[in-house]
Parts: sequence; structure tokens; C-alpha cells
Amino acid sequence: MTEVRRAIILTGFIGTLLTEYQEDEITPSIRTLIDACTKFTDKRSGVELVMVRGKFGGRIMTPRVTDKKRHEQFLETMKIANTIWNSALERYAKHSLKIDAISTVVALYEFLPEVLHKHARIRKEQIDAYAAEGNDGDEVNKTAGAVFGGYLTELLASEMGIKVNGRLRALKHKVERNLGEVA
Repeated sequence: MTEVRRAIILTGFIGTLLTEYQEDEITPSIRTLIDACTKFTDKRSGVELVMVRGKFGGRIMTPRVTDKKRHEQFLETMKIANTIWNSALERYAKHSLKIDAISTVVALYEFLPEVLHKHARIRKEQIDAYAAEGNDGDEVNKTAGAVFGGYLTELLASEMGIKVNGRLRALKHKVERNLGEVA
């Protein structure tokens, strides 16, 4: 899997989590991340807004596929992302856990920060600013968010052919056991 496809999947996950914020909850750092994810996804989708003549002679902007090859690759990548996302949701929906979006986004970013910086222009400073705004959450939710993000990255790693560190997997299992005891 290419770096661009990896970046598409990760920005899709991050963007999905960020769109769950209500309009009055969106801070400047959240807006910056949403804009970066949207800009990159729009650029890589192969779809652009083009001016066309409307039914009554006026001109309107409408989305059109301008790069068919890029659009097909984008759709294939999003199918992989949807499969991974649904697998993770099915696994964690059984536990009825509340998941902290901030810790999940941080976990996703830390999976491949260099790829996100290179392609989507998401920098460590932006993630740090986002994480600093939401430090008042419940510790169990933060841990659950980190575990959920870790599980997503584990599924991504297997899809991408990246080996997962055994120590990290052992730590994840320990945290999951602790969550089971708390719940």
C-alpha cells in the first residue's frame, strides 16, 4: 500500500472523528485539523467543482470526476478504510464504552506521523494543540480511546503489511483487561 493511500485512510479516520463535534464545540485547533483533512481528501479524491451551464442558462458549480484513475484508487482505499472502521466498531460496541476522540486521534496520528505530515500537512504541533484543549475528560474514556485507536492502527498495520510490535500488543491487552475490570 502506498504512502498516499495510508494517508487517505488515516485522514479519513481522523476526519470522521472530528466531524462528530457540534458546531459550538469546534475550536480553532479542531477547525485547523478538519480543514487539513478535508483539503487533503478533496485533493486526492479526483473530484473537483467545475462550472457548468445550468438548465436555464445560468452557470453553477457542480462536482465532477476530473481524474478517473485517482478517483477509482480513492474509492478502493475508502472501501478498505470502511472495512477496518466497521471491524473496530463491532469489536468495541459490545463493551458499550465511551471513547475519547482526542486520545483516538492522537493514537491514529502517532501511527504514521511522517506520512500525515508529508501528504496531509498535519503537524505534531496541530495535534498537540488539539490534545491540550481537551484534558478534562474521564481517565477511563481516555484509555478506551487510546485502545480503540491502537486497535484501528493494528488493523491498518496488518492491511498495510507492517509488523506490529509484540510489546505494544501486550500493553494493549493489559489495558483491555483493566478496562474490563473497571466496567
